[in-house]
Amino acid sequence: MPETESHLDAPRCPVAHAQPEARPAAQPDAPAADRCPVPTGWRKWIARFGVLGFAFFFIKGMAWLIVPAALAWMAAR
Repeated sequence: MPETESHLDAPRCPVAHAQPEARPAAQPDAPAADRCPVPTGWRKWIARFGVLGFAFFFIKGMAWLIVPAALAWMAAR
C-alpha cells in the first residue's frame, strides 16, 4: 500500500474548524483567513429569523393539535 498523507496532516477549512492559518510575515495587514464569510450584523438577523421561524411553526403546530381537539371536545358535550 503506497504511503499517503495522513488526514490529520491535511489542511483544514479555517472557518469550519476554527483553525487560523499562519499569515506570512511580509503582509501583516492581510485579512484573516479564519473570519466567518457572513458579517456579524447579518449573522444576528439570520439567527433572529431562525428563532422567529421556529416559534411560528411551533405555535402553528400546537394550534393544529389543540383546535381540532377543542372542537371535538365541545361537540361531544
